[in-house]
Amino acid sequence: MGTLLLPLLILFILCEIPIAISMGLAGFLYFFVNDIPLGTFLQQTLAGADSFVLMAIPLFMFAGELMNEGGLTPRLIRLANAFIGHFRGGLGMATVIVCMIFAGTCGSAVAEAAAVGALLIPAMVRQGYPKDLAAAITGAASELGPIIPPSVPMIIAASLSKVSVSKLFMGGMIPGILIGLTFIVTTAVLARREKIPIYSKANLKERIDSVKEGIWAVVAPVIIIGGMLGGIFTPTEAAAVATAYGFFVGFVIYRELKFADLPKICYKVLISTSTVMYIVALAKVYTFALTRERLPDLAANFLFNISTSPIVIMLVILVFIIILGMFLSTTPALILSIPLFIPFVAKMGFDPVWFYTFVTIALCMGTLT
Repeated sequence: MGTLLLPLLILFILCEIPIAISMGLAGFLYFFVNDIPLGTFLQQTLAGADSFVLMAIPLFMFAGELMNEGGLTPRLIRLANAFIGHFRGGLGMATVIVCMIFAGTCGSAVAEAAAVGALLIPAMVRQGYPKDLAAAITGAASELGPIIPPSVPMIIAASLSKVSVSKLFMGGMIPGILIGLTFIVTTAVLARREKIPIYSKANLKERIDSVKEGIWAVVAPVIIIGGMLGGIFTPTEAAAVATAYGFFVGFVIYRELKFADLPKICYKVLISTSTVMYIVALAKVYTFALTRERLPDLAANFLFNISTSPIVIMLVILVFIIILGMFLSTTPALILSIPLFIPFVAKMGFDPVWFYTFVTIALCMGTLT
């Protein structure tokens, strides 16, 4: 039965069964065929979601929704546009910058794409950007959410691999910023190629006004990330601080949040969190079956049989991860791949923080491909 775990999962996915149910169903069949008590199935399901680290996920998502509904996103856009909007491709570059800052508050690519794309894609099209280019800029920039801390996928990776969340966040900071800067340069080159029109430069008063309004949005990731990296609070505490900050800015500073908005916000967070936790819980059953059949050890031995060179092995892993990311979203792909790589990382002596940061970035590349 162990050799059928992966083919069964692929079959269920090809039948368009949701990934969480596919993993749970494959795991259930494994339990049934091997006469494992179904009580163990329930125990593994609960164990998958029973992690203190995972408490940060709903809080970061809640913070992101509060900041979006509270008016932080349009003010960020205005701030970025006031300083670089007069360059060719300035609005596209502003989109990347806004996504980089927004990534420092919510950690979700979907939330970024929804919040930023709804405002900036139509604006870019009105300024003469081709629709496909506007969508591509927003889609690529939104993938910075899982890389720049706080990152929901990195929280899940830390929960699975027992690596420090704070260290994973630190591991994603510099690569995320460098990737964002690369996106800005690429956007400028594409804008020149597409002959995107140049618009007038914002005057000093407009810039000062944009700073006054947007400073609260810029401060948010500084407080959240700086607090974690400085050891002031844990990632879960940082998520709670981010939520409190979102309430404060939305209700007190910008006054765009109303108590009547809270049910809608809570519903969005409930749906998003339930989706993630549903996958995490049922994936625990599937990874239990993989581990029981020693498939992670077999995968490590397979890689060592290909080559003993770390560079060659990492290239093979990179190709595998990118292909996996092309067909699965980041969260389920992480849940499937990390248990397979744990023995390999131990045998190779790789730094787990570096390796799982590498896997997260590679999966984001695959998602964009």
